[in-house]
Amino acid sequence: MAMSAGAVTVPVSPLHAQGYFGQNQVQYDRLNWRVIETEHFLIHYYPQIADVAPDAARMAERSYARLSRLMAHQFREKKPVLIFGSSGDFAQSNVFGDLGEGTGG
Repeated sequence: MAMSAGAVTVPVSPLHAQGYFGQNQVQYDRLNWRVIETEHFLIHYYPQIADVAPDAARMAERSYARLSRLMAHQFREKKPVLIFGSSGDFAQSNVFGDLGEGTGG
């Protein structure tokens, strides 16, 4: 009994999905930051949450007045406060570097 081996060649073409394999396809929102400057803080916010920014500024100043009196400590410069509208917006921010999943806002 004789056996014969034959080679079959099949033309190979790249699949379309292989063109972006390994590349990050995540789309991030571009946040257009604005600032409210108070006596002791710089409140950073973006237009989607503009309605809560004045309240946050007021609460920050109120808390500072109470705590600075109790602790007998004054800021030397204005402190930045960043306000995010969602955990997703906070997660995509690179302002703080890599803080990890356990960091709350």
